[in-house]
Parts: sequence; C-alpha cells; structure tokens
Amino acid sequence: MNIKKIISVALCTTMLASLVACSPKDFFSKLLTGKGGSNNNANLMATADTVNKDAIFKETSRINLEGIEYFSRIAVSGDNVYIFAMNWEPKDGSYVDAEDPDAETAPKQPADTEDADPDSNIEVNNNSDADPDSYSDNDPYYDSPDIEYVSKLKVAKITGTNVEYLSIENTDDQGYYNESCFSADKDGNLYLLHEFYDEISDNYTHSLRKFDGNGNLLKEAQVEESKNGNTWVNMFATSPEGITYLVMDGTILAYDSDFKKVGRYDYENQNTWIGSTFIDANGDFVFTQETWSEDKTKSDMFVMDKTGKVATASYPDEIKNKDVIVGSGYDFIYRSGSSIYALNNSDKAPKEIVNFYDSDINPDEVGYSMVFLNAEKFIAAGEGGSVVTYEKVPADQVVDKEIITIGCAYGVYGFSDSILKFNKTNDKYRIRVIDYSLLNTDEDWNAGSKRFNTDLTSGNAPDIIVPDMYDVKNLMNKGVFTDLTPLMDASDLKKSDFVYCAQNAYADGDKLYCVFPTFSVQGIVMKKSLYKEGMTLDDVIAWEQQTGCKAFADYYDKKSILSLLMSYGMDSFLDPVTGKCNFDSPEFIKVLEYANTYPDQIGDDFYETYDYDAAQSKYREGKTLMMTMYLNNFRGYNYQVHESFGDDYIFCGMPVGTTGLQLSPDTVVGISDKSNHKEAAWEFIASVFKNDENGDNGNFYGFPALTSQMETAKKDAQGKPYWVDEDGNKNYYDDYYWIGGEEVPLEPLKQAEIDSVTDFITHITTTGTWDDELNQIVDEEAAPFFAGQKSAADVAKVIQSRLQIYINEKK
Repeated sequence: MNIKKIISVALCTTMLASLVACSPKDFFSKLLTGKGGSNNNANLMATADTVNKDAIFKETSRINLEGIEYFSRIAVSGDNVYIFAMNWEPKDGSYVDAEDPDAETAPKQPADTEDADPDSNIEVNNNSDADPDSYSDNDPYYDSPDIEYVSKLKVAKITGTNVEYLSIENTDDQGYYNESCFSADKDGNLYLLHEFYDEISDNYTHSLRKFDGNGNLLKEAQVEESKNGNTWVNMFATSPEGITYLVMDGTILAYDSDFKKVGRYDYENQNTWIGSTFIDANGDFVFTQETWSEDKTKSDMFVMDKTGKVATASYPDEIKNKDVIVGSGYDFIYRSGSSIYALNNSDKAPKEIVNFYDSDINPDEVGYSMVFLNAEKFIAAGEGGSVVTYEKVPADQVVDKEIITIGCAYGVYGFSDSILKFNKTNDKYRIRVIDYSLLNTDEDWNAGSKRFNTDLTSGNAPDIIVPDMYDVKNLMNKGVFTDLTPLMDASDLKKSDFVYCAQNAYADGDKLYCVFPTFSVQGIVMKKSLYKEGMTLDDVIAWEQQTGCKAFADYYDKKSILSLLMSYGMDSFLDPVTGKCNFDSPEFIKVLEYANTYPDQIGDDFYETYDYDAAQSKYREGKTLMMTMYLNNFRGYNYQVHESFGDDYIFCGMPVGTTGLQLSPDTVVGISDKSNHKEAAWEFIASVFKNDENGDNGNFYGFPALTSQMETAKKDAQGKPYWVDEDGNKNYYDDYYWIGGEEVPLEPLKQAEIDSVTDFITHITTTGTWDDELNQIVDEEAAPFFAGQKSAADVAKVIQSRLQIYINEKK
C-alpha cells in the first residue's frame, strides 16, 4: 500500500472513531459544546461579571517530547504517565531534509524540559489559500522512492519531570497502530490495537497487542467480528486490571489481560449508538447508549463488569454523554465547553473546577487529552506534542479586574487567541466568556440559543455579542446592538478599512451594528457560453426542455432541490426585518413545481456506483448546467472552476431570489446597546482584526473583511501556493487538478480575474436565512404536492399561513 494511502486511512480511522457514535445533530452539539449541556442554571448572566476564583489554574511546566508532534491519548499507571503517538519513519532511522532531499540526516535530538512561559505558544502560520494537505503531498520525507518506511509507536513514559522513550516497531509492512486505541494497566503493560490491510482481499483485520514496559510483545489476539460482520473499533478502554473493552459496530467486546473474551454485548444500531464511555472506580466499563426515536434522543447508562455482565448503571444523570477525564480528586471529572466540572456521588450538582479562559489557558490547545493527578494538578496535551502541567492558583492570589462579558450561542473558538492575549496584556479589563451552548440538552439542541436571544432582547445581554448570523437582522430590528460607527471613528480601525460587504451587510443607513473578520459567498458556477444575463428559473426550465438534461447534479431529489432553491431565494419569500412572508407567490409556486420534476428520493445504491469523474465531465460537456459553489478563498475557486468547467466558466447567482447569492460571515460580532463598557469592548473587537506577522486571519476562515488583508490574499493568489514551516519560511509547490484521472497543471489566477472576482464577492450583501422549524414546515406541507395529493398553489397557501404565524410568534 502507498505510504500516503496508509496515512490517509489512518487519519480517517481516527476521525471515524470520534464521530461514528453521533447522530448529525448530536455531532454538531458535541463538537461545539463538549458533549452537550452541563449547567442547569439557565440564568448564565447572573454571575457573568464574577470570576470563579476556585477555578483558576496556571501552567507550571512544559515538556517538549522527542519525535512527537501530536498525540490524542494519555494513559496513567501508578506514578507513570504514558503518551502515545504513531509515526511513519524511515526503516533505517534516518529522515530526508525537506530543503535538501539528497542529504541524509540523523534523527532529531530530544527537546528539553522547559519552565512555563505563558506567552511561548507555538504558532503555525499557513497561507489561507494553501492546500492543508500539501505538506505530506510535497514533502520529500514522504515521497522519496528509495526510502523504506515503517510505522512506529512512539511511547513517552513520564515520571515527574523524567522522560523515557520507547519505540515499538511494526513488523507488518501494511499494518499500523490506531493512535486513538492505546492504554496501560496498573502494572505498566501497554495495550494497543493493530490494524492490517490486505490488498488482495481488500479487507481490514484488527488485533489486540499487549507489550511490557520495555516494548516486548507479550500477547496478541484477533478481534472477534462485531454483530455487523466487521472488526472496526470505534472506542477503546482498558481497566487497571487489564480488562480491555472495545466498542464496535453494534457490539461491545471485553477481553481479559490474557485476551480471553469474557463478555459480549450486542445492541441494535440502526437508530442506537454508544455516546460516551469511561472506566469507573471499580474498574468496570460504563457506557451511555443513545437511541434516536420520535425526533429526540433517549439516553441510558449501562455498566459492563469484569465478567462481561451488563446492567443498568446507577450514576448521576449529569455525567451522561460526558467525556469523563481520568484522574483523582473527585468521583467524576469532565470537560464541557471551556470549563472542567467535577461531581462526587454525594453532590447535588456539578461544580466548575477549571475555567480555561479565566485561567488564561487556551482551551483549544488543551483539548480532551488530560489526566488529573489530584484535585489541584492536572496534565494535558500542549502544542507541538508537548505535555503541560497545570496547578491550582490560591484564590487570594487571583488578581481582580473589571469584567467585559462576551456571550455566544455556539462557542467563541475563533476568538480564543484574541481573548487570551487581551486578558494577559490588559491591566484593567478581563474578557469573560458566557457560553449559552452549555444549556443545550438532548431534548432541545437549541435551548442555549433560545435563552441567548431571550436575554439579548430583554436587555440582560453580555457586553460583546457573538450571535448566530441568521438571527442578526432580527436582533438589529429589536435594537439589541449599538452603532459601532462612533467607536470606529475614535479608534485606529475605521469603517473605511473594511471591504464593501462588511461595511453594509449589517448596516442601517449610516449606522453599522455588526462586523465580521472573514466571510465566504455562495452562488453557482456554469459555462459562460450558456450564461444569460438576468437568468430566471424559466430560462433553466427552457434549457432542460431543449437538452433533455437536468440543470443540477444527479444526486438531488425533490426535497433537497427544494431546500437548495429556498436557501438561495429566501430573500424573495421572507423579509427577516419585517417578518413578511411571500410563500404563496407565483415564484415560490414555480419553485415547488420545478422541484417536483426531480426523483422522489435518491437510493443508497446511487452512491455505491457514483462516478465522480463522469459527473464532473457533464459540467464541461454542458450536460449539467449549474454547480453550487461555496467560495472562501481564491485558490479553491481556481481549482473548482477549472476542474469542473475548464476555461469556460462564470461565477453567478442562482436563478431564484433577488440576487441568488449569499454572504456567509465566518463569525459575526457586535456590542450590546446596554453595555457600560462599549469603548473597551470595541478595543477588544478591534484587536481581533490585527493579523499576525504572516498576514493570516488566525482561527477564522474565508476571505478577509479588511481591505488590507484582502490585498494580501489577492497578491498571494497570483503566485504558487505555499506552506509555512516552523521557521516562518514559505515553501512553494506546484498545483494540479484532475480530469478523467489525468493530472493537469493549475496555473495561478491572473490579476484581471482576481480583481473581477474580488469586486464581485465584496459587493454581495445578502445574508442567508435558515431556520430548522421553518424548513420542517415547508417539508411537511410540500409532501402532499410531491405525492400528487394537492396542487402546488394549495400547499403554497398552507405554507404561507403556517409560516406567517410562526414568524410572527418568533418575532
């Protein structure tokens, strides 16, 4: 198997292990909030201006590990902490210098242990238009044909500040270790999951392997097939006694320390999945079984003991669906959002024991790889493969500052670095994060967003507001935001520094209420030779009748094409400011009738035989008229239009709605009209727009909203793509696209086209409108028309009536 393919499979396996147990809504809820609600107090603003001084920790040491740049697993055995990472290395132990592929170099020496430096975060600066996969695709480390590679498990054993390294070599040329499936027992034995791909049979097999503390193989056993006939492992845990539990596709298996199977639990997995797992104080395996039924999730907690017996678990409901952290000091420790909570069996409610932002700790760096050594000390993953120790700060040593609150419905991850920098450098103010997503529950994934909007409109608002972009116009109409123009006039960051869409998308006259660091646009691409100025849906229908082809791709059915056209044309059917609906208009009726020309549904077998190259060729041959495009950087635009249309293309609007185009800011931010700290709040917001020395946009993705940064992006787009190494050097490479399996060189965009695209995208000011309940109503009422039971005009009247009532109630 090709080395790149092996790496790709390994990465996909790791991601699958994390995501497979989530329904779509659960996935996004957990991604944003850290496994859903953890705070039963709905009035988050009641204590928003007070720092919890019992939840402040500080970094006390940082160990940079040799040959480990990233790890996702920490295991504990007695006083020892084990860090696991799977690396692909040349079999002879050498590596190839990226700058001089012919110079064989000795392996890098281990880095030393550092004292804590809160400002020493390592930053990787990438060109926003560069391919994130370009490093492995162009680095001679991977591509040198004369080097034989082998997968090696790198293990760092940490005892206090002492670090010992162990490298376990994989003897199977086509096998590797799953880096998410490592653990250790109380005797220091290591447990791993080995994966082997047989190219002849095109099958994977998995086996458990047990090593002693010196890396000697002690035991190996093939993993038994799951209920659904495969051996893929989604979750992996080992008890102190060496009982290993595997969560698989419809099955949970338990093996003792000699790899004898001691238990098997099969569950119906059509609408059921395993949500979260942990080893309890008894060494038993606790898991949450979730079932999707009647548009909601039912969660039940079970425990599998050392004999494989499964019973209902009698643990607090608060830890359901939580990623319980290994450690001492409390019965249960788990992370939710940007805090860590603890709960003892005797407690009535969980308490916050670590607040990352208040502690000036980057929650994105820490992730979920951590272990509590006691109630006042924990270790966690750090940037660049480092291991960081954090210790509790005595409450009387916490410095008091004036509080500026920033509230959000779905997390403030793009602002993390800016919040930390502001808090470290400002002597007077501290930014405190109020994350309403903590209020989300399995019963209501939007509970936090609803409460957030209620607080905003009732005047109980945080100083800085990070709203859902679909709610901004409605909140503007209710007077929630202050006008930013006077604040801009008095600062170094002026309104005129922004591109046109950023100055006008959330403006009312000469007043600007919200800004955004980056944005993308949505529209369609089609052959320029087939384009007609001012195209309408009638023109699309005429083209279909003339050619006998469908305008959109084969994977659309009635429901999905209706949703697509509605999303682009919503500004014709709903005014987000006034709330007036026009779903009984001739234009919407025509949309319904057009959607009815598509298949009732697309079967699963469609995707089993789907030919991507053939589908792409239909665009070039003029057999499929329009392709939707989500455009957020010049390079992506250049790649997609050439791959699909060659040199005959135009980016334009969908033939529905006012423009058929949408502006999608990455993150929107404004200031409450009720805030008493408007100037300081704007000082923080302005700091978010200050790009770093390499000119990127930090944690935000898309086209930059500042004119100066846009000019930098335009300049970069004229040259070859590049990636930036750890020394800040730009490494350029050639770009390609593929037609019919053949590699075609992709030349950078020319200045004239870059200017034309920039002018076009920066003048799109129509923002999207999306509402799950609104779309559900449309789907429900359109169904009788699609089934031939009602006319389009009749269902349009019902949709208009229901949605007007819904919008009026919502406003």
